[in-house]
Amino acid sequence: MEPIEIKLNYNREWFNEVFYGNGSRTLLFMRGLREQTISLIVLASLSIISFIYMVGTSINGVLPFIFFTLFVLYSILWYPKFIKIVRWKKQINEFCKRISKLEDHRVIISPISITFIEDASIKIIKWESIKESTIKESYIELGGTINFLLVKKSMTNEEFENLTIVVKEHLQGLK
Repeated sequence: MEPIEIKLNYNREWFNEVFYGNGSRTLLFMRGLREQTISLIVLASLSIISFIYMVGTSINGVLPFIFFTLFVLYSILWYPKFIKIVRWKKQINEFCKRISKLEDHRVIISPISITFIEDASIKIIKWESIKESTIKESYIELGGTINFLLVKKSMTNEEFENLTIVVKEHLQGLK
């Protein structure tokens, strides 16, 4: 196989589509946090409603206390997940900012390795060191000691199809 060189044309919005998908940019409702956030909102609403009901009917405050306690406990469990997503989003934004400043993006695929060129930075990764790969209709993700994301829109359809075939051939034993 002869080395294949693909010039990549990156656009920040293409990465946002891949990372954030479905237009869900609200941190509270991102994948992995949506259900917990809804549950937290329900518990907060139940706490408020039961408190208002207790004040209006002069009954004891056991039910509002239980709902509020559940709300606080669930908030304590929810918070670390929320912070993890905030940090992840910050890393994605820093990555997109760095990528948008670069002029030259290329990938060179050879039988032994895959080379990523970003301006003066050259990263050569042997196929054996890639531990996981994800091939979707809009991108290819390669993971190992360093993770790489190749967005379909950054190259021609023919180049993306060729890249998909080569990645599948070299990494077929991973899944």
